[in-house]
Amino acid sequence: MEYQYLGDDHRTFTIDLNMLAYFSVGGLFGAVLSTTVVTQIALEPMKIVLAIFIFYLLWGPKPKFSGTSPSVRFIAGLSTAFLSVFVGASGPIVSSYLYTNEYEKLKFTATFSSCMALQHVLKAGVFSVVGFAFFNWLPLIFCMVVSGMLGTFIGLHVLNKIPTSNFKKGLRLILSFLSLHLIWQGVRYFL
Repeated sequence: MEYQYLGDDHRTFTIDLNMLAYFSVGGLFGAVLSTTVVTQIALEPMKIVLAIFIFYLLWGPKPKFSGTSPSVRFIAGLSTAFLSVFVGASGPIVSSYLYTNEYEKLKFTATFSSCMALQHVLKAGVFSVVGFAFFNWLPLIFCMVVSGMLGTFIGLHVLNKIPTSNFKKGLRLILSFLSLHLIWQGVRYFL
């Protein structure tokens, strides 16, 4: 099942609603689970493990399981929502999972954006439950929202000019560099 909408430039963006549904339910369970252990896990070593996992999804052999099965989508939502509370930006993790689904670039972007919006709402809920004071950070949150909107506007214009094959190669490289950064953050902890 898919949801299609027409962008400002008359291109059709398609969201994989089945992905979003199972991912959302898994994400809800992952967010609830994270509230029970958020203060008990060492973050830096976890970053190294996540980076290795991302590298495997991007460069290793394709997993034997179907990336489109309901159970895999549920587990992807659960694990990425859980991990996003600890590592901050879960975009590389979600992107690397969606990368295995072989979406074309506009469907990838629309589905990824929907999954990330859901995860940010769940993460905000987790931080609210554990007592984070959002009000103290409103100016920074406002600046982040504005910069995110600007980045989305620019990104869509760039996306429309990039052939799908170049998009997939570029995405793979960017996610690899982000994984290297995660590894560096984890290694610095031990130095």
